[in-house]
Amino acid sequence: MLRLLIFLIAYACATPIEPKADLQDYRLPDGAVAIEKYDIELKIEDNFFEENQFGGIVSIWFTNLQATNEIKLHANKISFSETKLFRIEVNGEDEDVDIPIELTQDSFTSDVNTDVLTVESTEVLAADTRYKLYFVYDAVLRTDEMYGFYKSYYIGPDEEKRYLGTTQFQPTSARKAFPCFDEPGYKAMFDIKIRRPKDLLPLALGNTEGIDVDDPEYPNFVVTTFETTPKMSTYLIAFIVSDFDCTESSENPIHSVCSRKEAATARALAVDFGPKLIDVMEKITDIKYLDSGIGKMHQVAIPDFSAGAMENWGLLTYRETGLLYDPAESSNSYKQSIQNVISHEIAHMWFGNLVTCKWWSNTFLNEGFARLYQYFATSEVETTWELDKQFVTAQVQPMLVNDAAPSAAALSQEAYTQAQVSSRFGSVSYNKGGSIFRMLQHVMGVSNFNQGLNRYLNDNKFAATVPEDLWSGIAPSIPDGILPEGTNLSKVMDSWINRAGFPLLHVEYTDGTITIKQKRYVLSGTPDPNDVWYVPIAYTLSTDVDKFENMSARAWLLPDTPLAIEAVLEDSDWIILNNQQIGYYRVQYDDDLLNRIETLLKSNNFGDVHELNRAHLVDDIYNLAKIDVYKYERVFQLFDFLKSETSYYTWNSALTAFSNMLSRTGDERIREALSEHILDLLQTVYQSVPFDERKDDEQIYTFNRVQAITWACRLNQEDCKNKAVAAFNTYVETKEKPDKNLKSVIYCNGLRHSTDIKTDWDFLWSEYSTTKLATEQATILSALGCAKDPDVLNEFLTKSITEDSGIRQQDASSVFSTVYTQNPEGVDIAYDFLISNWRDISNYYGSMNALNNLFSGLAARFNKEEQVQKLRDFLANPETDFPETVLTAATTALASAEANLEQTAEFEKQLTEFFKLDSESSTDSSSDSTTESSSDPSTDSSSDSTTESSSEPTADPSSDPTADPSSDPTSDPSDSTSDDISDPGSTSAPTDAPDGSASLTIGMTSVVSTLLVLCYQFLF
Repeated sequence: MLRLLIFLIAYACATPIEPKADLQDYRLPDGAVAIEKYDIELKIEDNFFEENQFGGIVSIWFTNLQATNEIKLHANKISFSETKLFRIEVNGEDEDVDIPIELTQDSFTSDVNTDVLTVESTEVLAADTRYKLYFVYDAVLRTDEMYGFYKSYYIGPDEEKRYLGTTQFQPTSARKAFPCFDEPGYKAMFDIKIRRPKDLLPLALGNTEGIDVDDPEYPNFVVTTFETTPKMSTYLIAFIVSDFDCTESSENPIHSVCSRKEAATARALAVDFGPKLIDVMEKITDIKYLDSGIGKMHQVAIPDFSAGAMENWGLLTYRETGLLYDPAESSNSYKQSIQNVISHEIAHMWFGNLVTCKWWSNTFLNEGFARLYQYFATSEVETTWELDKQFVTAQVQPMLVNDAAPSAAALSQEAYTQAQVSSRFGSVSYNKGGSIFRMLQHVMGVSNFNQGLNRYLNDNKFAATVPEDLWSGIAPSIPDGILPEGTNLSKVMDSWINRAGFPLLHVEYTDGTITIKQKRYVLSGTPDPNDVWYVPIAYTLSTDVDKFENMSARAWLLPDTPLAIEAVLEDSDWIILNNQQIGYYRVQYDDDLLNRIETLLKSNNFGDVHELNRAHLVDDIYNLAKIDVYKYERVFQLFDFLKSETSYYTWNSALTAFSNMLSRTGDERIREALSEHILDLLQTVYQSVPFDERKDDEQIYTFNRVQAITWACRLNQEDCKNKAVAAFNTYVETKEKPDKNLKSVIYCNGLRHSTDIKTDWDFLWSEYSTTKLATEQATILSALGCAKDPDVLNEFLTKSITEDSGIRQQDASSVFSTVYTQNPEGVDIAYDFLISNWRDISNYYGSMNALNNLFSGLAARFNKEEQVQKLRDFLANPETDFPETVLTAATTALASAEANLEQTAEFEKQLTEFFKLDSESSTDSSSDSTTESSSDPSTDSSSDSTTESSSEPTADPSSDPTADPSSDPTSDPSDSTSDDISDPGSTSAPTDAPDGSASLTIGMTSVVSTLLVLCYQFLF
């Protein structure tokens, strides 16, 4: 009972802040109006970047569908000088005539909580009648956030700041630039003009082609008039005013890549790749890009960009690390990351732009397809990169970890407030959405799937959809006999879309019959027996000829009935479920079957088990040990086959497990024993990808090499450490850049093992400050946290919240993550800095979500009682005036940390027994001592404890060969991305926190009184 009470208290404190208005008030009335067109004119003055303001005139034509005396739309921090409403009548010459309608007041303001602007008339507005709203207004060029119309800058060749104005509207920020019906279902055409000083801002870009004409009234100004857009959602509108220039594709003149002029040579990859991806997506969808009427495609690299990338129709925007590439300096993983991001955004031109989810509760209709095709469309161009395999370890497996919490969200989930909308841009919509679409693709066959998508897109072009529209489009293309008898696609998919989590299949062998049952996999608590699915089962038997290649469903496990597969096994035969991990589920085998599989894996050539299934087995058995299905001794027994393993994918899954193990204990004896054990298993794969043997044209070899060397060096393997340090010293002495794919390893270990840390750190900081290549800056930034000196790390953290230090606001939180992931001692250093400077951090970040993520990310790595006590003391301090958001985040983090400590005790007990350590001397997890081998092997400082989207994807993905900054995401769009760079958790050397952090269960009674006080303070 006490445990339940503690859980309820923690859950109450952890619940997101209640909205300050009724939920429905955040939404516009359904079916009230149909929008026809916007006419927008923006006026930018000479003092644009000094005053940070601009003016606008907006007309909105719409048909009123319901009799009313008020029209509701959105505006945020916009001051109106004129507001008018007209009824539109048609005269004898078929011309529109505006008839003024009297309003109840001269000016209106939007609600500060909901952003809803209500324009009231003195007369009833008739149904099925056309009207026009007219506004003259002033708005803010945002400097405190990277949403709306905001200010960015870069340092020019003359070392002076050059400013630009750019936009990021997804999901709820178009209303910050102009009054509008800011919901994705309200589509309209847009006519946009921008007047600006031509010397200050010579280039203006929009969604469509623009024509520049000198303003006759103001000789130093030019007006850009853009062509009318197709019917589209407000969040896809974009415009940029800058002094950039562009490189036009010679293969496809409608396609150009733009950036600051100094980066022109780094555009070549995007210039070449973009048109190829357009061709691929046209073949997949059988719909031409230009058929949309958008007319062109600009891809633009923005110096300051909260999102990783954004699919604005015809004007795609990216972080510089997501678009610009130097083949001599940027790693293979950056190349793949850039191409994946471009693929993701171009896929959105069909899935999201042409056809759009009606409301953000079904964001997966946009993001799931974009995530799927960022791999599978790219694979049509880069045929040797094995992107179909990479999808499993980079997307499916990390998502199964994220989706295991009892509080996990369903793919389709209601959202009302801006914060709730932002939460829909997480790993569920991206990773899980893509994983479920991949499963369906293989159930029905790829060609049938594509045929169904073509029908869906054509039936709904320029419209907004719900999941049922998708199933209606796809269903006619499913061959007879594919789905379970008596069902249809909508019924089968309902459990995957509307139910949170995923199934755990229990497989038993009795008297020649295989019996399969299901229940929901959850990290804690008892699963609801009503959580069941229609599960497609692809499996391989020892007697099959074409092993692991058939990824269609050989059988279906139904929600209410176990599946029996009779007479399929003899005494020594085996069965393995989920060929190439097509299905979105985990598998638990009974002892007999698991023993057979272990024997198979330890036989010659791993018994011909497919490498993705070996990875799947590794991932599943570890995650089943975390919920006490298997003992950790059993995990290590099966993992023994890794001594002979060299597959990148199997090792990726294994190292994910080992990283999680290392992060779950502060006991140095356990960490040392575990590190030695990992190094022993790692020998064969490490020797297969030598430090000095580059094969940069072989992608998977390169990824495997980076992965193995990263881990060997982090675990203090002598050969690896010596070579990395020697390479760093050579770099310092000669200024010649090291191997582009090992930079992260070399930079990091050079600092970690430095004998003159201040000098070496200052050298690397100087390199960061002087390079103009964004990928190189990101690589160095991720390595600077590898230093162990507290003074150096505190200086680094201070720079991250200091204006003009050289660290951009978009990268600030990645500084924290690199500090607390690169070395165990960094957790305490980063946390102490956080609680001492949280106000300054909050002010500098301009977003409470970033601060919240720091609390959750750090607390997820707590494995010592004194760390948790520090957080308790911080929360209990009556003199600290916490904002509500900080209170919520920190209290949730405390609950998670308590849960982690409770889980750690049993984990440490089992590992102490397995490694035959002295239990009395090894149970003190509070030791402050550290050793080289105790370092948590990860170089992906951008990883978070996830949700899309908050990790800041600035670390070199070479530290995670599969991490694609298109991935976030786990992060909240209001903090790091509203779109594509929020990829939670695909890491070769992951830094994922103990998974108990996802649970709010608390077992430590010492936190009860603190939580009661805090909950009372918060709730009342």
